[in-house]
Amino acid sequence: MAVSHGFHAIAISGVAILTTEKMVRDNHGANLGYLFIILMTTTSFKRPAAILGRRGWRILHTVGMYYLWLSFTVAFSERLNQSWIIYFPFISALVLVLILRFVPRKKRYL
Repeated sequence: MAVSHGFHAIAISGVAILTTEKMVRDNHGANLGYLFIILMTTTSFKRPAAILGRRGWRILHTVGMYYLWLSFTVAFSERLNQSWIIYFPFISALVLVLILRFVPRKKRYL
């Protein structure tokens, strides 16, 4: 995820530099999403995770993933008027994943 979004960020930045588009500077929601991706990627390594601590790591990754989930859900929902066929399956998958997240898991005993 971090690698693909890293390439995506580089491409968006390149377009912003080569054109007069203000999409990078003015899109605070997306920039916050990229900040979460950077922080979560950095703290996925042993040393930074140890510095952050178990509780801090859990809070960062939980808040970060819910923020990214919400960002994608909102972005795809805003595009529904362009094409239901393309965006409805993505929105359905995002909602299904959220529902499954809260379904209680059965404990397995060995």
